[in-house]
Amino acid sequence: MVQVVRSPEVVEAMRRLGAVLSTDLPDCAATLLVHGWDSPSLRELAGHPRDDPWRVDELWGLTLVEFGVDFVPSRAVWLGAAAGYELQLWRAGVQETYETMHRLLELTDWLPPAELPELQRLIGLGDEPSERRGNHLIYVDVQATLVALEQRLNRRVG
Repeated sequence: MVQVVRSPEVVEAMRRLGAVLSTDLPDCAATLLVHGWDSPSLRELAGHPRDDPWRVDELWGLTLVEFGVDFVPSRAVWLGAAAGYELQLWRAGVQETYETMHRLLELTDWLPPAELPELQRLIGLGDEPSERRGNHLIYVDVQATLVALEQRLNRRVG
């Protein structure tokens, strides 16, 4: 699988949304180290065995403190981080367009926040009958909506 650059915020967002498990955190820590993130707890976590979820979670919490990641951000902040990660996977060619659409909607339990209207648009496109989803115009509309969401998320960060 292609590695997509991650940040502690994105990993925590994915963890809170159930897309990253405690057993995944040592690998995530190693990836963060490769991409220039560094702290004592992160280094220890990267080398820690997966089969000790209590200690893995403890080290991850210490890592977040070391990086100053807020433990109680709004749902929209976490969804934005997770959506950004899914869009990076899509851009890197790891995920197909419809797979990305469905993963984004699953992350929100099909109840996206009003702050991300592009996700509302994807719900409408996802409700299209399966025979219509093969239609090229719907495919292009999904791609355009993903690009619009990506641009909104990039404006938030920049």
